[in-house]
Amino acid sequence: MQLIYFPHLMLGNIDELSYGNINIWNFQKKSAEYIPDETLRNKLKALLAINKYGGQPIQDMGIFSIGDIDFRDATPQDINTANEIKLILFLTYLAQNNVTAQGANAGLRIATSENFL
Repeated sequence: MQLIYFPHLMLGNIDELSYGNINIWNFQKKSAEYIPDETLRNKLKALLAINKYGGQPIQDMGIFSIGDIDFRDATPQDINTANEIKLILFLTYLAQNNVTAQGANAGLRIATSENFL
């Protein structure tokens, strides 16, 4: 079993991002639907709880899946696709965050690959 997730991608009120057969879904909102086995869901929840923000477990992180949500072993192509999606998300974040912030302290919130990926 393999799980690809993006702890830095806190989806908040967004249930899911989809492009073709690629999905990034909000664990907090969709886990009961996508992981009907409660034992497995609780194990994954415990595993994901090690990722914290502000001292609290990240509940709404993005879970990456291609096609069926079956937690199969990822192929090298799956991992390449996940890395490409991660870079696309980073570029969109840069466009939103690094360009729109104005003022004397704008540089304090600048995103870099070190604090995003």
